[in-house]
Amino acid sequence: MSFISLAFLIFLPVTVVVHWLLPFKLRKYWLLAMSIFFYAWGEPFYVVLMIFSAVVDYCCGRVIGAKISPRASKLALLASIFVNLGLLSIFKYTDFLIGTVNALAGTSIPLQHLPLPIGISFYTFQTMSYTIDVYRDPSRSEKNFITYALYVSFFPQLVAGPIERASNLLHQFREEKQANAEDLVAGFRQILFGFFKKVCVADMVGSLVNTAFGNVAEGNGLTFWIAGMLFTVQIFCDFSGYSDIATGCARLLGIRLMKNFDRPLTAVSFREYGRRWHISLNSWFMEYVYIPLGGSRKGKFRKYLNIIIVFALSGLWHGANWTFVAWGLMIGLCTTVEDLLRPGFHRFCDSRHIDLENPVIRRVRNACVLLIVGVTSIFFRAPDIATAGTILGKMFGGLSLMPDSVNKAFSVLGIGVLGIAQIILSLILLSKGQEMVFPPEGTLFARGQDGRTAQGVRLVIYAFLILLVAVMWLMAASGNLQSQFIYFQF
Repeated sequence: MSFISLAFLIFLPVTVVVHWLLPFKLRKYWLLAMSIFFYAWGEPFYVVLMIFSAVVDYCCGRVIGAKISPRASKLALLASIFVNLGLLSIFKYTDFLIGTVNALAGTSIPLQHLPLPIGISFYTFQTMSYTIDVYRDPSRSEKNFITYALYVSFFPQLVAGPIERASNLLHQFREEKQANAEDLVAGFRQILFGFFKKVCVADMVGSLVNTAFGNVAEGNGLTFWIAGMLFTVQIFCDFSGYSDIATGCARLLGIRLMKNFDRPLTAVSFREYGRRWHISLNSWFMEYVYIPLGGSRKGKFRKYLNIIIVFALSGLWHGANWTFVAWGLMIGLCTTVEDLLRPGFHRFCDSRHIDLENPVIRRVRNACVLLIVGVTSIFFRAPDIATAGTILGKMFGGLSLMPDSVNKAFSVLGIGVLGIAQIILSLILLSKGQEMVFPPEGTLFARGQDGRTAQGVRLVIYAFLILLVAVMWLMAASGNLQSQFIYFQF
């Protein structure tokens, strides 16, 4: 079931209301049943796959927790990793491997065209992290299978994350809570903001991006500079919008999910951008890949090699295509180069008395980061390496800002003055929406600002945003905009 569906508008309030009406001991059974129903709505067969993964990792965790012997614990850990990576490889990477072998060896092995179970990349990483954590500390082994199964299948973050740790979720399912106004209001605000990001920003700019990438031969260099920047906005609003809806849904149920995005589009360095973007995945690779590889403990060469390996694997996690691997390698290379240049850059700025925290300087640094991100995003969006190469050739070999070139770029994108105004308005509302969902102390939406006037103003703003999202949603339903979340394909 998709968040962007009429079925979900019925599913969510029913789930929340019944959850709070039920006795505490029955709530996790209800949430587990509704989570399985949520996942089975579109593809019931793959529920079996998810349950199989949950059973395997639960049993492996119990074996490790029992402390039978070091050998038994290690075998259980290896079994968990083998099963999870095996399932992921079979369904996600079979055709990728066959295509690579065919290309290198000149063979003609037929592709299998296996459908990709939605969310498999997320829940396999989540269950693996549980088993690894239990191996490190056997006392973390969960004895109640229902609680563990709910951790794996919890519907808000099942399909596209955040990739939660057992240490954050399991104890919350065991704690008895009462519905409270703060959680309900905060959850509603996050859900509303997520819908706004998705249907009012991501889908709008996404239609322009699709037009550009569907007319590679017609577009000029400026077309794809604009398209790269718009895709950066699109994928941020699409994925962070999903995360906001997921976090808000969980908050309605009294559950706190981890923050998955922290204003990455305002970052002034690649390191900062990486720490703010898809936090749950990046922290997963940091904890379970980068640090075990040696992190920064074995010299600079190994440090930078580990960084590039991690980002290459992160790219491959995103999709079974060499474009994603190339994207990951580019991000890793940019991060490495920035880290190497940072000491000299700071010495230069200090010698010239340049204040890097000056608002104007920060905006310039932020613009540089976004321009590089826009270039790397070409590999993320392009269907193949050859197309990405063609686009980059136009971006760096045929860029012109002459009136004819600008007119052609806007013509290929299919955007006019009204479209530009819509994008600017959406970005302004995006910034203000961030302040609404995470309000600074003393502002209108901050906790404690409960005067009658403030309540009335907030109510008007909520009503306006609901109407705006509803109108944009109807446009999406009519076929004018896309409605599926991008990260569903991962």
